[in-house]
Amino acid sequence: MIFGFFKREKNSTQTINANADHKKDDKDIHNLFLEELTDLLKASKVFKPEYIKKYVGLYKKYEPFKGKKYGLIQKQVDFEESLLDVSKKKEAKKLLDNVFFIAQRRAYNQVDLIRKKTLASKVIIKFPKDSACCSDLLKYKKKFENKAILINKAPIFPLKSCINCGCNDQRLMNFTYQIDIGF
Repeated sequence: MIFGFFKREKNSTQTINANADHKKDDKDIHNLFLEELTDLLKASKVFKPEYIKKYVGLYKKYEPFKGKKYGLIQKQVDFEESLLDVSKKKEAKKLLDNVFFIAQRRAYNQVDLIRKKTLASKVIIKFPKDSACCSDLLKYKKKFENKAILINKAPIFPLKSCINCGCNDQRLMNFTYQIDIGF
């Protein structure tokens, strides 16, 4: 049958095989995630400093193309003991979800910008349309939205400060870096 090529087998999943660039990017994202996670846990001011290194260590093992398990820290037997204020346990768990999301997005966006440097020298930042942004983010939006800027000068979003403000809703953190073709 001439069109048999287009047939998909039952219960099969279409995948793209990872090439060397994909593998390098994934490893870079992992390493940047660990750095971002460390910085964000410190900035959150929720954990005693001696626990941060231990908790980041839970994610040190690199597993290619696997998502991060959000709940590892909350499942630690010393979780309550690690908090600066045990009465804020519920808030700490919600904050951790945002910390992980922001760390992952920041790591991804950094690698994405590095990759885009091979294609162009400038990007245009697309900000979320329906965001209730904090004053820090609004300053960036006013300065950079829909303007071509050098990739080296592009800020990494979401901002680290977004863990402590009202704009930390993951649905509102959809930042896109588009290559500026310059026509």
